[in-house]
Amino acid sequence: VENSTEAVQAAADIFFFTPSPSTIVDAIKLARQIFQRMNAYIHYCIALYLHLEISLVKSMIIIEETMRADLNIFIAMFADLATIAVADNNAHFEQRPAEWQLPKI
Repeated sequence: VENSTEAVQAAADIFFFTPSPSTIVDAIKLARQIFQRMNAYIHYCIALYLHLEISLVKSMIIIEETMRADLNIFIAMFADLATIAVADNNAHFEQRPAEWQLPKI
């Protein structure tokens, strides 16, 4: 399982190193944590792209000029750095199964 993602390594740890029936419970908890991370990442991406679009439109309306390409690349690079911080968050699992609620997102 080397060179795989963190989620796959955690799942492999559960199944290879836990010989008891609690393996299923641990796997469900891990799946719920992964779901929480995905949900947080989707919210972050939507907020990021809305912020980028609003700032681009505001600059076009107020300054009456488009943003330079190097400035857009600079903003995108810092957005990617923030994505790394979001990817390493401490997600908690819920006691009940969560559902995708697309209207909320």
